[in-house]
Amino acid sequence: MTSPRWRVPTRSLTLRWALIGVGIVAVVWTGPEDDPVWLASLIGVALTGLGLAHWLTGVTAGREWVGRQIAGAWAGFGALTGGLGCTTTVLLMGFKDARHAHPFPDYPPELLAALLERTPVWALVGALIGLGVYAAWRAKNT
Repeated sequence: MTSPRWRVPTRSLTLRWALIGVGIVAVVWTGPEDDPVWLASLIGVALTGLGLAHWLTGVTAGREWVGRQIAGAWAGFGALTGGLGCTTTVLLMGFKDARHAHPFPDYPPELLAALLERTPVWALVGALIGLGVYAAWRAKNT
C-alpha cells in the first residue's frame, strides 16, 4: 500500500469571496445592539480559518504532503484556527464594545478574559477537528 499524497490547492476565487463575505458579516454584526457570544465566536473563527486558509494557499500552493505530514498539516491548521480564532473573537468583541461606547459594555472585560483563558482548549478542539477532516479525507481517498 502506498502512502497517501495530498497537494495543497492554489488560492481560489471562492475562498477570497468567502473571506470578503465573512468580513462584511463581521462589520454588519458590530452595528446592532445584541450580545450573543456564540455568534461572535462563529464570526471570529470563520474569519481566522478563512484568512489562514487564504494565506496558506498562497504561501504553500502546489506543495505535496505525504503520509503523516498530511495529518500533521490538518491538525496544525485546526489548532491555529482554534487558538487564533479565540483571539480574533476577543478582538471583535472589543471592537464592538468600543464602537458602541456604552458605560456598560456588551461584552465585559471579565468575559473577554474568560475567553482568552480558553485559548488552549479552542486550539485542542481545532486540532481534533483537523484530524477528523483528515480521517474523513483518508477514508474517502483510500
